[in-house]
Amino acid sequence: MTVVVDVFKKVLFNYVIKEKFECGIVLYGWEIKSIRLNGLNIIGSYVSFKNNELFIISSCISYLASNLIDNKHIEYRNRKLLLTSRELRRLYGILKIKTYTLIPSKVYFKTAYVKIQICLCIGKKKHDKRVSIRNKEFIKENKIIKTLF
Repeated sequence: MTVVVDVFKKVLFNYVIKEKFECGIVLYGWEIKSIRLNGLNIIGSYVSFKNNELFIISSCISYLASNLIDNKHIEYRNRKLLLTSRELRRLYGILKIKTYTLIPSKVYFKTAYVKIQICLCIGKKKHDKRVSIRNKEFIKENKIIKTLF
């Protein structure tokens, strides 16, 4: 059973999605408790490589006041993502050659584990965004016309 925690809805509007991947994430215990209480925000975060490892950057996991932790708490720390070595090599090669971007689109619980869905994307230009808006409005108008008759 999967329980969705956070969704970045602007991914479909701002990017053309080519492929999706499911990743694990390395967290502390208090971070998992905070995520269960909806203390996670992935809006504005991105994924990048550092030393042949994949990290999610600028995602916020809010601090729980009930936890007694020393001054080691950092909300915006870089968190390591877990993929197979084959997928990591493939993504690294694609990102080196082409103008792709890795964006986290959804965070969810799969059994007891926190999973992140990352998307291999290409950024849309302004005219592409206008076309997508026009298509959405056309679909809405047609649904209204169908419901009237």
